[in-house]
Amino acid sequence: MAEPSLITLTSVAAKSVASVIACAGVGAYARWSGVLTNKNQELLDKLVSKIFLPALILGKLLPNMNLECLLNAWPLAVNCLCLVLYGILTGYYCGRAVPPRYKGLMMVAVAFPNSFSVPMTLLLTL
Repeated sequence: MAEPSLITLTSVAAKSVASVIACAGVGAYARWSGVLTNKNQELLDKLVSKIFLPALILGKLLPNMNLECLLNAWPLAVNCLCLVLYGILTGYYCGRAVPPRYKGLMMVAVAFPNSFSVPMTLLLTL
């Protein structure tokens, strides 16, 4: 199996990063322009987490999934685990700056927000 060149890897990485930046930019613009209010944000969060993300996973990954693909993508599962563990540790230390009753909330808030969505975006770009 031929190894990909540095240019190929750089272009794939740049495409993934551009995708994440574009998503964040659209969200920031929607919030700044008043389209994304607190109420709308809660609704959008539910739609994305309960409907759109599962549909994207089922529609994009399952038709192309095989054993070879799973073996090639296993680092993403390890990456998610490392992100969550690092987030919990970071949240624990950040939690020392808030009242004790909010310590657990701080740990969860820091640990989980992007642990699965960013790797999924990267995988879909690849």
